[in-house]
Amino acid sequence: MRIGKSRHALKGDSLARLGRTLAAIVLAIACNYTLSRLGLLHGLERLVLDWEMTAGNRATADIVIVKISDLEYDDFFGGRSPLAWDSFAGSSVRSRGAGPR
Repeated sequence: MRIGKSRHALKGDSLARLGRTLAAIVLAIACNYTLSRLGLLHGLERLVLDWEMTAGNRATADIVIVKISDLEYDDFFGGRSPLAWDSFAGSSVRSRGAGPR
């Protein structure tokens, strides 16, 4: 850029660059939408999500899933829902010792 350019010329360059940038963004959105509707991005999406789940540190590392019948639920929690905090806290402490399976 030459030192002698006027402000008007600089403003025109900025507007032209903004127009090209917005056109590129709109084109990228349209391409993404079209490829998604055709189903061409689902495989890539699955790969990325699988990689994200296995590669990163998980915030919820210790999860225990407990199978409990309706009768056991009624017996243990008194059939009340939502659980009373003291019952829930006691059961979560007991389940921590079980570990994941």
